[in-house]
Amino acid sequence: MVPMTPAESVAAAIRQIDGVLWASHGEPTESENGDRIAWVKFGLERSDRGWRAADFLAWALMEDMKRAGFELLLFPMMPPPFLNEPFEDFCFVLEMLERPDDHPKNIRRVAELLSEWSLKYYR
Repeated sequence: MVPMTPAESVAAAIRQIDGVLWASHGEPTESENGDRIAWVKFGLERSDRGWRAADFLAWALMEDMKRAGFELLLFPMMPPPFLNEPFEDFCFVLEMLERPDDHPKNIRRVAELLSEWSLKYYR
């Protein structure tokens, strides 16, 4: 069995959260300033479960992990209204600065914490 890549492990951790419909990922690519950034894009149910998942992920990623020093950015994404029905393609993107695997705030640690906290605080 091939081990998951760091971004793939975060996508898997997000997919396990009730209310998340899907998650895809992209491995680190170099930005204009030379940083290497990986991403996970995910969609939520249009329901109370979806809102609860959004609330949990916003807290875990942007309130807790970001304040602890993880370099993360979470933002909504949607094509222009003339290209779709409202909320039809609405989703979120999580960007993560790549760190060496032995760094305590690396992408794999984001996946580990999401998995742990979803069991401890979300269910």
